[in-house]
Amino acid sequence: MGIFRRFGGNTTEPQAPTASKDTIREENNPARNKEGIVTIEYGTGYPIDVIYAYIRKDYSSKGYDDAMVNPDASYLEMGRQLIKNELKSLFDQISVRYKDEIKQLETMIRINETMGLTDTAMHLQTQKDIYTRHLSEIEEMRKGLESGSQQLQLMIGSYEKGFKTGIAAKSVELLNNLNNHKTLSSHE
Repeated sequence: MGIFRRFGGNTTEPQAPTASKDTIREENNPARNKEGIVTIEYGTGYPIDVIYAYIRKDYSSKGYDDAMVNPDASYLEMGRQLIKNELKSLFDQISVRYKDEIKQLETMIRINETMGLTDTAMHLQTQKDIYTRHLSEIEEMRKGLESGSQQLQLMIGSYEKGFKTGIAAKSVELLNNLNNHKTLSSHE
């Protein structure tokens, strides 16, 4: 820094760029981004956010695309079941992760309590309580999916809306093709 002062140059040292926790996470895990893993920057910051993102997703374009491929009612039902099954799979996958982490926390809580580190044990217990609460929420969502909960049925509703819009578009396309065929036939 002294050399800059002598020659009248920049008198401040260059500052290292600051990075948020999310930026650090991305830099430390570059392979994750290449594999297509989505980092959610809102919500709780816990795995349950993946479920909430799936539930809030708009499935109307998927329904529309499916109707353009096959406008049959059985195809609509298959699309509904696919969305539900993927959500059930998310419930299972994220529950397993929480259960595994709870086991690890329980071990660390016991170790810290044995060593007289009650403050640390309390922090670990708080984390365990959060995970346990999230597991309960996932179980409630699972029951809601089976019983037709309004919140969980919205994603199915958006898929159905898109499917119906796709059928209508396909019908208009067919009518236009028929009308064009009639026009060509009358000119012959």
